[in-house]
Amino acid sequence: MASQTVKLLGFWVSPFVYRVIWALKFKGVDYEYIDEDIYNKSALLLELNPVHKKVPVLIHEDRAIAESFVLLEYIDETWKENPLLPNDPYDRAMARFWARFCEEKVLNNSFMALCLEEEEDREKFVKLTIESLEKIEEELKKKKSKFLAGETIGYLDIAMGWIPYWLQIWEEVGNIKFLDPLKFPAITAWNNNMHSHPLIRENLPPRDKSVLDNSYLALCSEEEEDREKFVKLTIESLEKIEEELERKKSKFLAGETIGYLDIAMGWIPYWLQIWEEVGSIKILDPLKFPAITAWINSMLSHPLIKENLPPRDKSVVYFQKRRIEVPKILKSKKILISQLKTLRHQLQYESTGSGL
Repeated sequence: MASQTVKLLGFWVSPFVYRVIWALKFKGVDYEYIDEDIYNKSALLLELNPVHKKVPVLIHEDRAIAESFVLLEYIDETWKENPLLPNDPYDRAMARFWARFCEEKVLNNSFMALCLEEEEDREKFVKLTIESLEKIEEELKKKKSKFLAGETIGYLDIAMGWIPYWLQIWEEVGNIKFLDPLKFPAITAWNNNMHSHPLIRENLPPRDKSVLDNSYLALCSEEEEDREKFVKLTIESLEKIEEELERKKSKFLAGETIGYLDIAMGWIPYWLQIWEEVGSIKILDPLKFPAITAWINSMLSHPLIKENLPPRDKSVVYFQKRRIEVPKILKSKKILISQLKTLRHQLQYESTGSGL
């Protein structure tokens, strides 16, 4: 393929960004990835997407295009190899319809179920999500194919490709259940096909960030119930990493030498053990995680890692302090949120009263 200037502005965990990544990979397009801090947006992002100020943004030959669905079609029309959308106009229309349906009815509702605090509200959006998934289940059963596009991945698989990975993480984080394999056998089979496809499997955000976040919350939570919850979530995530290491059967995650993934997850061998010590919690049982334990030993004995670690005694003291400070910060945030909710109710009441 002729050399072209292609850049993608994204955010490491955004399912919208990964749609574009998968499409570019599917087409064999070389591109430069620029990770954005969406909480501190760069001048470049604000310049290139002044309307929505969001990722993803694709830069192609100095022209910027935004919005993931728009980008999928732009990529498909610009690079003709491996078409994403079907040739038939009706089939194209149906692919677009189901992509939008999934976005509006599954993604939005499931994310609301994850984020809402009130149990009644959460249950409402879980119910709405499941009802929408039932429609997709029917569609998959009608197709009787490996993927939504047929026997190979296409536009609709990429558009809905967030489900196999993100929805399961939201279930885990929110302690909610959307996808019962017995209720959704067709979606479950499609999930498995998507997970096992190299295009998807090799281009997903690092799941270990959920290990980091949950284990740190386990360290810092004051309430025993919260600590147990986050320990459980951490262990469940580590089980996935254990499976991956067992599958690889190599010294390191990258093979017989250290690579990107080993470095990205390299905090586990050192920091996680310190957090266990400081928090009096147990996450890494060598009997339960033999592959991770072997990897940890390989990492800690490697000169690159062994000779470049912070002093253990200072690290222990630092995290002992953080363990005291973080709950105070979280408590302050909860008080502030409560005050803001009270203020919101007051404003709503005053607004209603003034309109009478």
